[in-house]
Amino acid sequence: MQALKTTWDKAASRIAKLLLRHDKAMFEYFVQAMRDCITFDGGNELAEMLPALHSLEGDQLQELVDAYNDNSQIYESYGFNGSKPSMYGDGLMGVLERLAPGGYEIGSRSPYTIRRKAKRAKKKAS
Repeated sequence: MQALKTTWDKAASRIAKLLLRHDKAMFEYFVQAMRDCITFDGGNELAEMLPALHSLEGDQLQELVDAYNDNSQIYESYGFNGSKPSMYGDGLMGVLERLAPGGYEIGSRSPYTIRRKAKRAKKKAS
């Protein structure tokens, strides 16, 4: 583990990010917190953890997408939908682009659901 440099008021969030980054079991708790979230503000707070997500498998990415799509408090929070990146970051799509470039797309209207991009068939050379 690395040393934690932070202020007291941000300590809990920083500790949670470290645990999420270094403890695979914490991922399941994070996804469950997304499913259980009951406010937009709670969604924005949870979204602060998104940058800590690294090296996820395909099924874990799908768990994130499913938890996002199933909870309006999450998909309508700025922190997850990325609609105010200067204040809240790039949202879940930013994480998906980092971990699975080009693999997902987000709807253009509310609800801003995320889905896997359809794979295009390769054209045969004539």
